[in-house]
Amino acid sequence: MDKKLFMNHVSTLFFRTSSKEIKPGTRFKQLREWNILLAVSFVEMVKEEYQVELNKKDFLYNDTIEDLYRCVCNRQ
Repeated sequence: MDKKLFMNHVSTLFFRTSSKEIKPGTRFKQLREWNILLAVSFVEMVKEEYQVELNKKDFLYNDTIEDLYRCVCNRQ
């Protein structure tokens, strides 16, 4: 799975946060824009693009976008 493409998909979910702020090491929970609706959008994007289902624990136990990327990679 291409990390650059994944990051591009992730950055399109954010409206207020600059794409320059969305990097693999970004702690997504610390972004002002992060909320339950964005989390649901993230889950749906991953399901649609990568045929992988993320769950609540994935968001609880991972801190960065790269952590979520690895989660998706491990389930493909």
